Amino acid sequence: VLTFLMTAVCCAVSVAASDPENTKKVDDFPDYVPGATTGLLFDDIRTFHNSMVKLGSNLDAEITKIFKGLFNEEDLVRDAKNGLTKMKEFAESIKNDKHFTTDGFVTAAEDATSASNNFDSLMASVIQIYHKCVAFDNEVNRLFPNNTDNSAKKEEMKDYFVKHVYNNREVNDRILVSIGREFLKIENVVDAVNAAAKYYQIKSQAGSAPSEERDPQPAPASPPHSSPQGPPAESSSQAGQPEGNLHGPQGSPTPAKSSFTYGGLTVATLCYFVLSAF
Repeated sequence: VLTFLMTAVCCAVSVAASDPENTKKVDDFPDYVPGATTGLLFDDIRTFHNSMVKLGSNLDAEITKIFKGLFNEEDLVRDAKNGLTKMKEFAESIKNDKHFTTDGFVTAAEDATSASNNFDSLMASVIQIYHKCVAFDNEVNRLFPNNTDNSAKKEEMKDYFVKHVYNNREVNDRILVSIGREFLKIENVVDAVNAAAKYYQIKSQAGSAPSEERDPQPAPASPPHSSPQGPPAESSSQAGQPEGNLHGPQGSPTPAKSSFTYGGLTVATLCYFVLSAF
């Protein structure tokens, strides 16, 4: 009976997680995961970057606490850490571009301990970046369903960009539409978001952050952007791409790869929870 129940649950979760329609909805998270805020995506990327720099080698221990005791703990920790590392590279590509302000970013050479960021702010920024990148890509798909260059729709997209992404509308076509999609293509990004969702599950059950040693601090306020803004440096895979191609390279993965349901837990993790109940 137990074996049958385990098989049924795992199959049900697998079907739900593979549903493309569920993957693009930001409201798939349970109530204990924070919803999207009204702040700019760029500010969340900066918070994420600073939190990663400050945590440094302590990241492993913090991620391990989230998955401690699960039968596939090592795999979950490894994949989540890799996703966070790749996300940091994504943040660095924006930070290091001359068209984006570096105000408020810390560097490896600086004393990162002065930044008011910690693991709680890291997990919060992961959730916010995911929410806003999915919403961003959905807006691109809504305005340019056939990958057509429409000047009126482009102005509407610029309005969205300034309101939700970054406070500059004079960016090229690739930047205007690609940040959300590029984030969703990051290796192991789903595992990083799964870890953040699991973190909030533990936090809601305990009534506090999972780590008693952690001293949560507010995320830094976003400094004013005083210099002209523009697009981040293009990656090698994007070099030579025409600006008129609003959707980027044809055949690029869609947010369907970012599928996760049931609190952001993997199928294996959910199966473990069912087994432990017996």
